Amino acid sequence: MIIKSSEKEYVYSLSKDREIEISGNIGKSLIVIHDGRAYFKSSPCSNKTCIHMGAVQEENDWAACLPNDIFIRVE
Repeated sequence: MIIKSSEKEYVYSLSKDREIEISGNIGKSLIVIHDGRAYFKSSPCSNKTCIHMGAVQEENDWAACLPNDIFIRVE
């Protein structure tokens, strides 16, 4: 899985559970990897669409927090 912010790109395996805090344009987003899936647990955006998108787990699945400029994608 790839997490991309405006400043960096990170690569994580979906096979290891973890919580990842990523800094974006308006603050920090918390992304959780659990049971082979990844999702936004919290984000500083006002509408929380990224959280409501749910988990990604299959190749080419993605979720994004556009106000915070953070994008996650499964490869």
